[in-house]
Amino acid sequence: SMTQGLLQYLAHQKEQALATLTALHNRAPDHKYVLQLLMETYLDLRDWTGLAMLLPDLRRHKVMSDDRLKEVELTVHRELLNLSLPSGSLDVLRQAWNSMPKHLHQNAELIATYAGKLIEQGEGNEAESMLRTAIGREWHENLVVLYGRAHATQIGRQLETAKSWRTTHSDSPALYLALGSLALENGATEQALDYLQRSVSLKPNRAAYRELGRAFERVGNAEDAMASYRKGMEIEQV
Repeated sequence: SMTQGLLQYLAHQKEQALATLTALHNRAPDHKYVLQLLMETYLDLRDWTGLAMLLPDLRRHKVMSDDRLKEVELTVHRELLNLSLPSGSLDVLRQAWNSMPKHLHQNAELIATYAGKLIEQGEGNEAESMLRTAIGREWHENLVVLYGRAHATQIGRQLETAKSWRTTHSDSPALYLALGSLALENGATEQALDYLQRSVSLKPNRAAYRELGRAFERVGNAEDAMASYRKGMEIEQV
């Protein structure tokens, strides 16, 4: 059976290999090579649910290095979050988040993935709260950018929170992008222009130029709006 499973795997008969290796795993749950082949088969099939169920066995039997296990674990839970929407419901997304190991709830990449999905679904309050807590724990530029997109009900209070971060991160282009986005959402267009121009002066980036174009449109400056959009597109093409 071991030989059969290996030959099926090498022949790219992944579904057949999965059936053979699953049966082997049931008969010999401690067999490291079976576990390794089963993991590789799940990865090839992008069967993230099956691989998530296998992770405790992979960890318990030390099938791979700790770094490789962390890499696989991160991939599994990131993909499960991405799979939950748009085909699934918001409840499925939350279930995918809540079912992952608690230590991963502090992983910046997974927080960004989850918060981004919440924002897409209009759950700004939940995303804002999560991002504020994560940023307070450890500064990550990508989380700060997302904070500017997570429009909570109390947008003015959210803007004040972001302003407070300038004390320790006054040179962050991501922070000024977030401030510009929030100010624009709050109706403070002139303030938004200042923040966004500061962001692109620190580091030209397509998102800030896009928001800057929106701000110039808001004040009726079509020429500068088009120039901002064009600069953003030029960065995207690099």
